This record gives sequence, C-alpha cells and structure tokens, in this order.
Amino acid sequence: MTLIVQKEQHILEDKFIVENAMNLWLGTVLYKPELFADFLNFKGEGKIQNAGDLILAGVLYCPAEKIRENFMVSLSLMAKNHQVANASEKSTLSYLIPLLSENFSKISEYSCNQFFDLFNGLIDFYFLKSSLSDTQDVFNPEDLLSQIIDKIRADQSAKKEAAKDRGDDDENDDAAAVEAAAEKEKLMVGLINLTSKIITKVDAQLSEKIVQEKDLINEIFKEFLFASVFNNDAGAGDDGPQPIVVKKGTRKSKAPSTSAGSKSREAAYTLLNSLIKKSPVLMNQFVTNQLSPLM
Repeated sequence: MTLIVQKEQHILEDKFIVENAMNLWLGTVLYKPELFADFLNFKGEGKIQNAGDLILAGVLYCPAEKIRENFMVSLSLMAKNHQVANASEKSTLSYLIPLLSENFSKISEYSCNQFFDLFNGLIDFYFLKSSLSDTQDVFNPEDLLSQIIDKIRADQSAKKEAAKDRGDDDENDDAAAVEAAAEKEKLMVGLINLTSKIITKVDAQLSEKIVQEKDLINEIFKEFLFASVFNNDAGAGDDGPQPIVVKKGTRKSKAPSTSAGSKSREAAYTLLNSLIKKSPVLMNQFVTNQLSPLM
C-alpha cells in the first residue's frame, strides 16, 4: 500500500487494493486493539519512513480522491471505536489529532478536503469525550488556532487577488471554476467553524490573547461582514474611515467579486458574536476599534 499511495497516477485496481487494505486494517485493529501499537512501530523506505508519513500520504498527499476518502473513512471509524486496555497505550484518536494538528499548515499545498473533514470530525469527537471526563489535552490549542487563522487570512487574501486578476467583467466562469470556488467556500466555512469550536473550549484569557495577537475581530469585520465597503474604500484615499450607508437598490444587483460568500459570512458573524459575548474585553475593543470609527 505504501507504493500505491506514492504514485502520481492510479488505476482502478490501485483504488480497490487500498480500499480492501484499509477495511482489513480497520477490522483487525478493532478486533485486536493492541495491534495499533505495532502499526506505530512501522518503518518504511523512501518518502514514507514511519506510520505518520503513511497516514499523511494517504489522506493528504495522494492525488487520487478515492484513496484519500478511503483513508479518511477508515481512520475516522478507527479513532472513534478503538479502545485501549490502559492509559499508557496510545489510542488512534490520541495519535491522530496531534499528527494532523502538527501538519495542519500543509493543507494549502494539497487537495485537503479529506484531511480537513477527518480532522474536524476528530476534534468534534474529542471535545465530546473530554467534556465528560477529565482528560489531558492532546493538542496545543494556541498553536492550532494560530495556524487556522493564518490559513483563513491567506485564503481570503488569495481570493481577493484572484478577483482582481479576473476582473469584474468575467461573469461567465466555466463549470470547473464554479466548482473550485464552491470547494474553497466550503473549506472557508469549515475553518471558521473550527476556530469557533476551539475558542469556545479554551478559557477566556487564552482566547483573548489569540484573538488580539491575530487581530481576528478586525479580519472578520473588514474581510467578511463588510468586505464590499472596505474594499471599495481602500483606494479612496486616506481621509479616514467612512460611515456605512445603507443604500436602496435591487436585490438582483451583482455583489462585488471580493465579498465573502454568504455561508462564510454567516459563519464569520456567528464567530464574532460568540467572541464578544464571551469576553467583555473583546467587546470593548470591538466597539472602540470597529464600530466607533464608523459612526
């Protein structure tokens, strides 16, 4: 299987082999949980040197979507059902979350839907379990949040640059471009929702620190909620912030191409609302820095 996931091109037989191998691996580990420790001692050659390399190759690096999906489904089921005999043994869940967290920044380089869906699902499951018992954190929320916020900012900036290069008159995007835009919007919504999940779980002091360091509230306000206003005013000079004026018009008017999608805008609003409700400090800064200059 290590040879197959490293291929640049795959035939149908390759995908069947991986699917059967993953099903066999899943069943074996769930039947004999102690065998997962043997997998962690795996030593390979070439680009796949160890167990972590194999997982990342299957769920992120591999160009075949079907193979990435097989890894995602099998690893998700294994993480949620693998039971260890004692606390000294590493479960699939406690192994996967740190592995994916440490490599989260790599999602910009690959087709990452399966990696992200797997990670997002494991975070949900981990928070569900950790809320019921006093378990030790298996990842660093501050480091992870920093990576996620950086990814949100980078993707939003790339979207604006792409819109500038394309021009406002390019309304007849082909099907591939529309599909790609939809995938990026889905990922952006996922990133924002993941940020919200983690921030709600950390204490207020840590969340305030991360939000302030990353200037997250300003990012949400200018790049998602009122992107069209601030993007249009960007080249209007340095006369200071202008009040937001609600204009009457038709609902059929074309939205500016640099605006956030409706779903990501809604997710961003929900995140902003949860941030300022949780922290009086962030509420005060939001009113002072974002709202007051517009009045």
